[in-house]
Amino acid sequence: MTATELFGRYVDLTPLHGRTRGLVRCLFHHPDRRGSLSFELVLGVFYCFACGARDDLRDFRRLLGEETAIVTHRRRRPAESTPQQAWRRMIEVERRAEVRRAEWGPWHSVNAYCGRCRRAVRDARQIATKLGRENPRTWPLLEHAARVEADGPGLEAELDTLAVGRFA
Repeated sequence: MTATELFGRYVDLTPLHGRTRGLVRCLFHHPDRRGSLSFELVLGVFYCFACGARDDLRDFRRLLGEETAIVTHRRRRPAESTPQQAWRRMIEVERRAEVRRAEWGPWHSVNAYCGRCRRAVRDARQIATKLGRENPRTWPLLEHAARVEADGPGLEAELDTLAVGRFA
């Protein structure tokens, strides 16, 4: 039995005017005031957007009570087109990248902070050199740079300990 014959037995196919796809009121849930059952006659598949009933002609017959045998072999769905595959791969890559960003974001923030501290110490020393020994701002600047420099390795050591503990 073809899909057209089977669907035609339960659904009025005249509004299709020769098309192979349609949207009609679902036969599997009530009340369905609008058409929510989509079907494709060439492929012999259906899907209801409201109740989720879906699959091929064998399942259509089973849901209507014509066939009581349990479906043991399902027909393969049509393969995705190349653009659909590319879209799915792109979404998966973006999802994995978002997971990595969420997982490693705090580590990168601390590491960036350590880098900014190192650059600040370097810049402070350069400024102190330009100011010269006699300038009253030179020594407080160098003292502050020394404190920041002393705290940096401790913070980096803590980061390394946390990272090593994470991978252990």
